[in-house]
Amino acid sequence: FDAGVRIALPAQLRLIAGVFNVEKPYFDLDSVDRFTQLGTVQHRGVELSLAGTPLEGLTLVAGTRFLDASVSGQTVNAGVIGTKPVGKAKNYSIVSIDYTLSGTGVSLDAMFESISAQVANTSNTLEVPGRMVMHLGGRYRFELFGKPATLRAQVSNIFDRYGWSVVSGGAYVYNSPRRFSVNLAADL
Repeated sequence: FDAGVRIALPAQLRLIAGVFNVEKPYFDLDSVDRFTQLGTVQHRGVELSLAGTPLEGLTLVAGTRFLDASVSGQTVNAGVIGTKPVGKAKNYSIVSIDYTLSGTGVSLDAMFESISAQVANTSNTLEVPGRMVMHLGGRYRFELFGKPATLRAQVSNIFDRYGWSVVSGGAYVYNSPRRFSVNLAADL
């Protein structure tokens, strides 16, 4: 099941709250690194999001998910795999803020992302630690040769937090280190 409510709040904000309980077959790597069905996974949790324009020029989008995920079946009962599915963080939150300076074509933005630890293998003996990452940036919208253009500058991962994310059993990706980027986009 999946159920939720959407509530209109003052200051042009909308709150969405949902609960879910989903059960489906669980596929990942077995003890000989063969991708196969290992049991049944159950995802139970709560999702919350808040979005809107609380002040003129300010846009806010925030969301969080609390997840209780578990695996069941013969391989769990036999002790071949653990009870936690690979790569499912208990908590995941993101906040994005954008502020437009009236009449200037300039906007400033910030994004915060937080993820809790994730189980990294089917036996539940390896865990990837959680982390928080922050990005800051800005845009300048203008005309270039009579066409709309945007100049974007951003510092990604400003505190240079290194971390891994689990894609599936045996597959990991790391978040990018701190970097500064500038992009120009224009219509032709």
